[in-house]
Amino acid sequence: MRLSRHDPLTGELNRTYLIAGLAESIEEAARSRSSCAFMLIGVDHLSRINDAFGFDVADAVIGEIGKRIRVRLRAGDVLGRFSGNKFGLILRNCTVDDINVAAERFLAGIRDEVVPTKSGPVSVTASIGAISIPRYARSAGEAVNRAQETLDAAKRRRAGSFSLWRPNVERDAQRRVN
Repeated sequence: MRLSRHDPLTGELNRTYLIAGLAESIEEAARSRSSCAFMLIGVDHLSRINDAFGFDVADAVIGEIGKRIRVRLRAGDVLGRFSGNKFGLILRNCTVDDINVAAERFLAGIRDEVVPTKSGPVSVTASIGAISIPRYARSAGEAVNRAQETLDAAKRRRAGSFSLWRPNVERDAQRRVN
């Protein structure tokens, strides 16, 4: 049962259960007229770590990042491994101001200490894309797509940065044309 719900490397929820939890959180936030947030945290330049040290060291880095995020969560928040180098977080009862504070807490927790590995210490940063729910996303799919979009924008800007999804008239008009 545990293996079907949790990622074997990190012990956190797998993507399927993370997305199911996100759908539940969106419904609950809409029903209770509260807000929550969804974040995607992506480890920056993981392929460089793979190339320089090997996959076992990269796996150790991913596992350590998961632990660093976990200890910085509030009670009721949900963490899962979204994909290879990404973690998804559901932050319940979370305002836009809370999102900014949480993002800085997670970024600092990842970058401020090197990750000890069998090949020596590895310096790591992560970038975050987030969205406020239900204000800007009414479904889990919409929340994931918009968080991924903002994560990509944060990574393009610079490693170790944070971006919060906002409506963009030009982007939306271009998508309708496409």
